Amino acid sequence: MKRLRSAFSIFLLSLTFTFLGANVYASHYAAGDMQVTYIGKGVNECAGKPEYLYEVVMTIYGACEGGATIGSPQAVRIRSANAGVDTMLSIDVVDHKTGKPTTNPSYDGEVVYRLCQNFANLNSCANPANASKYPGYKKWLFRDTILLPSAQTDWLFSYESGARNALITNLASPSQFYFEAGINNVAKFDVSTPRFTEFPLPYICQDIPFQYLNGPYDPDVNTAGQYIRTVSQVPLQGQGLDYTYMPGYNPSDPISGTGRDYSVNPVSGTAKFTAKNKGRFVLGFRLEKYLENDIRDPLDDQRIAYTMRDVQVSVLECTRPVPIFSNEGVPQNLKGATWKSFSKTDSAIYVCPGTKLSFDVSAYNDDPTKVNFVYWESNNAQSCKGSIFTKTINGKDTIKASFSWTPTNADLGDHSLSIVAKDSTCDTDLRITLPAPVVYVIRVIKGLDAGPDLPTCKLNPKGYQVLVKGTEYKLRVNWKVLSGDKNATIDTPTSVAPVLSASGTTSFEVSTSDLTGTCKVRDTVRLVEDTSNTLTAFPGDTKNTMILCRPDYLQLDAIFTGAAPLTNIACGINGLLDPGDKKQDSVLLYGSFAFKEKTIYDTIGATSHTFSNLVRTSKQQFLYTKDELARYGLVSSSLTTIAFYVADAQKADQEYSNFTISLKCTEKTALNKASGFETFMQPVYVAATPVTFAKGWHEFKFVKPYGWDSTKNLIVEFCYSNNADTELCNSNVLRYVPTSYISGLTYAPKKAAAFNTRIPDPNVTEVCNTTTSSDISDFFSRPLMKFRFYETQDAEVKYKWMPGVFLTDSTIQQPLAYIPRSISYVVESQGRNKCKLYDTVNVYVPVHDYKLTGDTTVCFGERALMGVNNGFAFTWHEYKDG
Repeated sequence: MKRLRSAFSIFLLSLTFTFLGANVYASHYAAGDMQVTYIGKGVNECAGKPEYLYEVVMTIYGACEGGATIGSPQAVRIRSANAGVDTMLSIDVVDHKTGKPTTNPSYDGEVVYRLCQNFANLNSCANPANASKYPGYKKWLFRDTILLPSAQTDWLFSYESGARNALITNLASPSQFYFEAGINNVAKFDVSTPRFTEFPLPYICQDIPFQYLNGPYDPDVNTAGQYIRTVSQVPLQGQGLDYTYMPGYNPSDPISGTGRDYSVNPVSGTAKFTAKNKGRFVLGFRLEKYLENDIRDPLDDQRIAYTMRDVQVSVLECTRPVPIFSNEGVPQNLKGATWKSFSKTDSAIYVCPGTKLSFDVSAYNDDPTKVNFVYWESNNAQSCKGSIFTKTINGKDTIKASFSWTPTNADLGDHSLSIVAKDSTCDTDLRITLPAPVVYVIRVIKGLDAGPDLPTCKLNPKGYQVLVKGTEYKLRVNWKVLSGDKNATIDTPTSVAPVLSASGTTSFEVSTSDLTGTCKVRDTVRLVEDTSNTLTAFPGDTKNTMILCRPDYLQLDAIFTGAAPLTNIACGINGLLDPGDKKQDSVLLYGSFAFKEKTIYDTIGATSHTFSNLVRTSKQQFLYTKDELARYGLVSSSLTTIAFYVADAQKADQEYSNFTISLKCTEKTALNKASGFETFMQPVYVAATPVTFAKGWHEFKFVKPYGWDSTKNLIVEFCYSNNADTELCNSNVLRYVPTSYISGLTYAPKKAAAFNTRIPDPNVTEVCNTTTSSDISDFFSRPLMKFRFYETQDAEVKYKWMPGVFLTDSTIQQPLAYIPRSISYVVESQGRNKCKLYDTVNVYVPVHDYKLTGDTTVCFGERALMGVNNGFAFTWHEYKDG
């Protein structure tokens, strides 16, 4: 195992590159790529930090006719501008027979080719005269381990040699051979680069449509929330130095020569083209691994690792077409899953854990008169562990196979399954093997989760942004109102994070047509009427109706239940209002509503927050919106303390000088690094001596309480300056929460470095007064915070009776009303929950101008019909003896 040591040692090691230079050997390089895999023990409980131990594996293919062997050892260059590292790793070759490193000078690599076995001895490694007809190659595998000193965003591993084949058709002046890989182990300490799993040097026939496989694969133990995309890469002469293409070829068409017939599927990694000219062509591919953000556009997802492949393919003068897949490769008899059609941006089979996926495929020989037959190959054992690929008919002109797999929760994510129909081509007119591949991206997901039910007001409804979990792979969704408020709104019915609004209890449903089987294809979320405050008007019956026989006085009353509203305190440092009998309370402030409630992150990541030890001073501001503060339970109050949680204290004794916490109410709804930091912040805590941050909660009592008035958003600022020491790594990590808007700004001073990069500057001692800088970073996250506070005193419940005429006072709970005629009174109020409340009393005063219909003569025993004109309610009485 190689270890990168102290900064001084790293400086000495970096000097060795001047003397080692690039790897120079006579063999003509045909292909190369590199993979960097995390093999550490995770977080070291003793040291309190991750073990940044990685295995570096490099695979190089050399043309047999090139002369000398590639040789061992080789040198891999390892760099990080941020860490100030630039050194060489000497890496030994692995004997393909023993699987172990060897220093045997006679070891000459593993011979590989794509000839029918009957004609294997015709490959150019055994018969150099066949270099242009049946090229063979020698494969060299190099492997070693490296212990990196720290987490950085820019670790770069590269290999370079001056032995590229000069007879390249599509590149101008080819000489240097270069490829690289990179990791961002700040975003994820145990990240590994993606891997190319397919053989890079197939035989390609001139003027025949071809599919070149890359086989992207993610070796990470935990792949949730991350994905791989494949892009075409211009071959490089060195870091950042693109090759120039020969006339007729360009980055969009490096091989076909038509200017249009070349594409790379970013999901499956398959390149499609038809090469019009024979010769040797250099192609470049890059696998990029991203951490996905659920809310923002995918263009904002964080790249955490990548690797590239440089490959020299041979286009041969042959006209035999490849085998043909039936139905253009569309899976037949698909069960337990959903198929999304091929496209340049997305094609996949969607399946959920526990559901058995199965489908059939078939392929056939284009010319059954030839003696060659078609055979199956698949990477299913590696790409879909536990799956079964059954070759029901194999080695015939028409072949058939079936695939089945029941994924588990451990298989969540993308899996690139390649199925290849391979032409044996064992007749004398063409002795090479021609593959016809189809790549299926199998996406294993859980299904939909719309989140918890949420409170709303009946009269002044609250709109809530929700997030549909289970849509990490860009599933299509559709929202609709199931029941309740007929005027309910959904701002974007096809969004995975819409804003829902409704008066009173209303149910919403989200569904997707992209899932089947046991997948959860729909879920509901309800906006439930908040009844923590109620208002009832009296007098009146159950129908809010009161009858007076004649104009009279009536005592009205409004019965209010629930918590009273609070006195609204002014924002700012204003001293503690008399808490009276109030007890101190506390509140934990999580992230945006769109994320599942109480979602927190402890690990260091792309959106995490640290107290950087790379510099002597740093400034941070974080925004909390009034709606979020209220939802998590903060009311108009005097804030007395603030606390945050240090999740990873890698250097618990690191001292931070002049540590200051400041607050300010604001109208801002998001932070912006271009606008810079909020000014005129009010300090609420100033450390008299340097502070340290061990793992756990850290609480700071304010010098004077800070008032929050519940109508404005709140900004929290941390700053420290003039630290005595800096460290290469070991920055303390704060537990943080995600937001759907820019809620964090961080500034640590930087300086210019190599390769047009900027690195932390430990010489700057104070940035607390800085307001703008191009080095400010913004975040869709903020620390998990805890406030302690005293509620302000209960305010008097306010009432408003309407209309206010004939009332002793329309703003009190129990006004006396004079009722001259029928009238309806409405009373309004508002409680702690800020929902508007109202109730109605309908008072009816009959008009006494009714008349009987007149005398009526009837015979004894007959019924008499009598009536009254006008009136509202009647009682009839028998009249006797005058």
